[in-house]
Amino acid sequence: MKIQTGKAIKVRLFAGGCLLLILSLGFNALLTYGSLEKLYVESVVSSYQVVGKDLERKLEQSLRFGKNIQKFIGMNPLLQETRNRLASRANARAASASSTGNRPRREQDWITVSVALPDATILYSADENLVGTKVPSKAWLPYGGKDSGVGAPTPMNYVKYQHAYLITLPVFDRDKTWAATIVMGFSEEQAEILLRHLTQANLVMISIIMACSLLFLAMMLHLLISESAASDIRKFPKIKIYVLLFVIVGSAQVLFSGLNTNDYRNYFLRITREKVDTLVGFLKQDIEYLFSKGIQLDRLVKMDVLMGEIIAASPELHDLTVNDHQGRPLYQATKQGVMDFQKTRGEDPQSGPEPVLVADSAYHLRTELTRNGLTEGTISGTISQEVVSAKTRAVILDSTTVMAISLLFLVEILILVFPFIERHILGDDHAAVRYQTMRPAAFLFLFGVDICISFLPLYMERLYEPLFGLSKDIVIGIPISVRMFFTGVSILTAGLWCDRRGWHEPFLSGLVLTGLGFIYAWLAPNALQFIASQALFGMGYGFSLMASQGFIISCTDETNRARGLAQLWAGVYAGSICGGAAGAMLAERIGYGPIFLIGALILFMIVPYTLVFMRGAIKKPEGTAVERETRAFTVGQFLHFAFDRDILSLILFSSIPTAIALVGFLNYFSPIYLNRIGTTQSDIGRVLMVYGICLIYLAPMISKYIDAWPSRKPFIVISGLFGGFAVFAFSFIDGLPGMVLSVFLLGISSSFGLASQSAYVLRLKVARELGRGRALGIYSSANRIGQVLGPLIFGGLIVGIGTGRGIMYLGIGYLTLTLLFLMVAQNDATKAG
Repeated sequence: MKIQTGKAIKVRLFAGGCLLLILSLGFNALLTYGSLEKLYVESVVSSYQVVGKDLERKLEQSLRFGKNIQKFIGMNPLLQETRNRLASRANARAASASSTGNRPRREQDWITVSVALPDATILYSADENLVGTKVPSKAWLPYGGKDSGVGAPTPMNYVKYQHAYLITLPVFDRDKTWAATIVMGFSEEQAEILLRHLTQANLVMISIIMACSLLFLAMMLHLLISESAASDIRKFPKIKIYVLLFVIVGSAQVLFSGLNTNDYRNYFLRITREKVDTLVGFLKQDIEYLFSKGIQLDRLVKMDVLMGEIIAASPELHDLTVNDHQGRPLYQATKQGVMDFQKTRGEDPQSGPEPVLVADSAYHLRTELTRNGLTEGTISGTISQEVVSAKTRAVILDSTTVMAISLLFLVEILILVFPFIERHILGDDHAAVRYQTMRPAAFLFLFGVDICISFLPLYMERLYEPLFGLSKDIVIGIPISVRMFFTGVSILTAGLWCDRRGWHEPFLSGLVLTGLGFIYAWLAPNALQFIASQALFGMGYGFSLMASQGFIISCTDETNRARGLAQLWAGVYAGSICGGAAGAMLAERIGYGPIFLIGALILFMIVPYTLVFMRGAIKKPEGTAVERETRAFTVGQFLHFAFDRDILSLILFSSIPTAIALVGFLNYFSPIYLNRIGTTQSDIGRVLMVYGICLIYLAPMISKYIDAWPSRKPFIVISGLFGGFAVFAFSFIDGLPGMVLSVFLLGISSSFGLASQSAYVLRLKVARELGRGRALGIYSSANRIGQVLGPLIFGGLIVGIGTGRGIMYLGIGYLTLTLLFLMVAQNDATKAG
């Protein structure tokens, strides 16, 4: 077969590679931006908290000496001084981020420092217009009494309100009673300065990476595609080109993620140095103020205690030391404790520790203490390398997740783009629509659907209100159950719809309904309406999920149908992994609500994709006499199928228990449990990724053995044993490691069970008598019963008998039902035929 010239082929492949680079690096950049945005905002907040803590210390010190917060003389100068310090830091940050060299805008007008009473009324403020107003309820945190320990690390108490960020710090009196709250506000523009700088740097970085990648691609295409390969399709290096594109684009993404991680690490170290420098500066001011009162450096009472409070409240500081002019330590504070060396020297003034010599490095700061221009001593501080390393590891973990999602995204885009490139190379622009065309649509569909999977019960917990006299744990599981119930109802309807009208109508209708359900969830003001939104979502989800299988069936025959369905489910699980992880990471940055809107937009994007790229497959089916006869079945036939010994055993002892474990444990229990033990939203998403990875990489390998084995029953039993042990094991191995282990075992269970259960049904004579399509539809709907019951059963047992015992009993029950299936169900190999 003659194809296009080598030059034309190279041009098309080069254009395709350029498109892949733009899409994949753009997707990576968007995820990276979302991942780093909160980190950069927190860095600004953290640097301001250092200044705010100094004000907090001064106010609490005054209250301990008897001052009244409501009649605090000298408050306004303190607030103005704090405001000036914040403005100075903001201007310095703007100057360092500016790439134009222009004078930065004054930030002082955008900064407010106020003190509010416990009823949220602002009593003092650097901005007189705020005096007498109320702190927005969104930003207001009620505080109880102060803990007995001093110097607890300052939490990130900040919220975004309108176009500003508000930071709150409590002030306690000498009785450790909450007396007031410091409220610092700054414009979001200050964080956006850093983010704009990040965006500009990323654009430059992407441009350089793309230029190098495209140059390398052009060179490799020139070497790989010769005139002989261009003239004969049999010699065309299709696999090599595919691998080349994947390696080049994948390497570009790895390089981009690595450079971003390194940039943030350097920025974090710089901002940490600034914080430590500020803390050392405050201590220097306090000590030099005491010098002005005639107090000697080696006679500072309780200086070690003050330094200890600073260390305890500042996790970035590893140690803080005050040395005399000879370099000998006088006072020292570390994470392990404090030391006043004056109490250990004895009578000999020359005794005591030797001078501390610390090599100058990025982790060490040193400033001089002066009196009348003469050096009296020094203050040295060391940044905790453990804290910097921990933050770096967290960023690397986020970047690795982003990179994994981007690579999966790349694979799906390659699957979409490469057939079109190949079609143009062959010179056939009117080729029939291939079954592979559905895989990118399925990927995007599940990406949008599962973008909220890691926090759905957590969002319901926020909206919680008593309903129908049910306990809270059961109520927050209702949205998942409602979603699954309406999905099961719509699956039955979608099958008949596909048979009569074609796959496209239920597919497109489902996309619209699912998207509208997400928008409704985003706007839902209360729990009841949120539950209603999940009903709408479930209807659309069932329509599109079944219709996508209808598309595969219409575009394949008996020789490639299994491969078509395998491609579909690979796209589904890849989308589920990427959507769950991306949604978890974005929710941690922008909150839960906007994620529903993002999911809706992704779902709506599939509609034009379907109309443009799958137009050739949009047609009504041509029914055969056999199909028309199969459609007309009686209630008796339905009951005969449903109450068949093997079908009933499969549903009751395998399918429903599996669904209860998957939805109840994986989708309902695991996010709530991990959240309550302090796991970050990003880590919750990564834990859920383990399940999907098993289905993408293990299930296809296992399915080969399932097809080759004469019976499917042993694999169903193996699936049940893995699933039951996954739940049972968590009652003994809990925490994050236990959850990861259980999710992994559930992934193995599903890798055995998903293919073998459906294959078992289709091999039974009773299924052929009813019609395989209807048999699978009824079986799938019965499976939804377990999905509906899963959250309710888990919630009920946790409330009734506690988490540990409840999980253990569920695991034992799952294993027992699996053994019942082994004993009751017959071997499908003996009943096939």
